[in-house]
Amino acid sequence: HNLRYLKPVAPFRSRYAYDNILYLVASELVARVSGQSWDDFIERRILAPLQMPASRAAYARIDLRRNPNVVRGHHEVAGHPQPLATSSPATRYRMLS
Repeated sequence: HNLRYLKPVAPFRSRYAYDNILYLVASELVARVSGQSWDDFIERRILAPLQMPASRAAYARIDLRRNPNVVRGHHEVAGHPQPLATSSPATRYRMLS
């Protein structure tokens, strides 16, 4: 990984900029230190002690037949994510075709 070559978007501590890169760094550290994948570590060390047996660290690990109550922020149409909306707001903003 070439994280060292990324240029900052602003001087240190001068501005907030969200990114997911540090989650990648954290997952690599967890894997090296614990010997477990990020998903296994989160489920065993955080979710299990919190008694959250239906929660998963990765969407692919969810058994939708046993636990259909899953939040989904989008659905795919022709292979592309689309926002979800109820008919009322969708009609108001002309999201339905």
